[in-house]
Amino acid sequence: MKTKLLLPRKFKYVGLIISVVFFALGIANLYFQFTFDVFTPFEVYGVLGGWGKDELTEEILGVGLIIGLLLTAFSREKHEDEFVGKMRAESLMWAVYVNYIILILSFLCVYGEAFFQVMVYNLFTILLFFIGRFNFLMYRHLQTPEID
Repeated sequence: MKTKLLLPRKFKYVGLIISVVFFALGIANLYFQFTFDVFTPFEVYGVLGGWGKDELTEEILGVGLIIGLLLTAFSREKHEDEFVGKMRAESLMWAVYVNYIILILSFLCVYGEAFFQVMVYNLFTILLFFIGRFNFLMYRHLQTPEID
């Protein structure tokens, strides 16, 4: 099966490197107030607030992490066949279910500023769940001996 929408295999490694770098920078921003001084402050237009000063560290980190995760998630495997495509589809469906179960629980149990943080994290979790589940299934498939 030839899947047209998957990226070449080398993008998986590029995406993994980008994801790790931006994830580490995001943790540094969260716990140690890391910022990109080049963009501080920057004149931006907010849809609700008009023009104003803003530093773009969180935006750059979020976009970088999403790009890295997308490259990692949607790159071809070494042997891309129907079985891998089926595992990919099942992993994506599983990730959507788990993500929305967590989202529903968040709506019911989390309030205030913590809810906003949960929503920000929720932007990344569906890709993280998909990557984790798909790679787990691939690892488990490669570890099982083939019966002839």
